[in-house]
Amino acid sequence: MQKRVVSLWFPRLASDRHLRTRAVEGPFALTHHHANTDRIFCLNEAAERQGLHRGMGYSDARAFCPDLQSHPANLQEDAR
Repeated sequence: MQKRVVSLWFPRLASDRHLRTRAVEGPFALTHHHANTDRIFCLNEAAERQGLHRGMGYSDARAFCPDLQSHPANLQEDAR
């Protein structure tokens, strides 16, 4: 029998999970502290429209989009 592998990627899963419990209007991002800096881990569509992207430094993101709302990512919860 031939094995098949399916890979699914949901780029907004973490932010959508967080926003289900706390609705936010406008640009929103989850941040992750890595290598002594905060980086964008996941963001909503409104933030992407502002030119932000995953992996971007949080301070750079705030310079591009001063009204960006954020929350620290919960990697353990997202892994479930």
